[in-house]
Amino acid sequence: MIETLIPDVSTVVSTDGKGKDWGSTKRLHPDRANDIRIDPIIAAVRNDLESRDLTLTSKRTKETIRIVAIPVVGPFNEAHGIQLWFGKPTEDPGEPRPCSGVAWLTSDFMIHQTLQSSEMSGVDPKEWDPVATPAEYIRRSVQFDDELEFVKLAVEPTPGQSMNTQFSVRHDTGRVMQWQVVLRTYPDPGQAGWRVLFQDVSDVYPASSPTLAQVGLTEGLKGIGYHVALFHAQNGMLALWISPAADWIEWQFTHLTGPVMEPSDLDVFREATARLKAGSSEEFVTIGLRTRELEYVKSSLRISSFKKDNHDVDENLVLAQISSVEGQDPFA
Repeated sequence: MIETLIPDVSTVVSTDGKGKDWGSTKRLHPDRANDIRIDPIIAAVRNDLESRDLTLTSKRTKETIRIVAIPVVGPFNEAHGIQLWFGKPTEDPGEPRPCSGVAWLTSDFMIHQTLQSSEMSGVDPKEWDPVATPAEYIRRSVQFDDELEFVKLAVEPTPGQSMNTQFSVRHDTGRVMQWQVVLRTYPDPGQAGWRVLFQDVSDVYPASSPTLAQVGLTEGLKGIGYHVALFHAQNGMLALWISPAADWIEWQFTHLTGPVMEPSDLDVFREATARLKAGSSEEFVTIGLRTRELEYVKSSLRISSFKKDNHDVDENLVLAQISSVEGQDPFA
């Protein structure tokens, strides 16, 4: 797999499904004489987004090679990656691994996706939506060691940032897959966000699962009526559920239903996060959160600074322990 997330850059992120971090494609040589070049084929595919199935012959060794190159097209008709295979003309390249490209834009804090990206996780094509919330994507992860770092990078992209990692994803049928995910920030400073490339590598890496301790922690929070989420401190976006999602909050379709946090309460939330930044250990606020009935219901939030082990406090992210208000303050 070759990632082509930003112009004029092509890096090898896997070979035969095994993760790589090669800074260029120069190490890919389909023939022993090295006179059959890969780069022109990559350039042509990323330019016109058309697959190639070529049979080429080395001028030096007269060796004949078959090369198949398939683009991974993102939601804005850009080549996020290229699946490349080469071998003898008589060999069968087999079925390419499931892969897809998405774009995560901070202008609307939504993930713009293709039909292929939904199909990878088992979504019925009839239910496909061209956009999804970041929290909805992250919810599908079963085990993601870099999850918090991923969220931190994604909500505040900085030019030149990138990530190449893996996480396990639950398919809608219940089986667990292992995906490789590669991200790069948009090179254009006027377009803040990420281009993303997904690849299913379940045939090479066994899918990982959370430990019993982790499962017990999140389910225990649900059992006592609390739900914990990671919010963006400035815009009130729900970025990630730490516990199982609260079933009474509408958070998956904010592009259709409106923001999770009541806009008139956003200043209250911002003031509380500012006090955290100034040194407060925790704050208590009552704000409206949107319900499944599409109404804002006053809810109690105990918020605290977000700090990952061995990292400084991230001033742009806060943890919120949520409980709906039913006549009394649940934190009293």
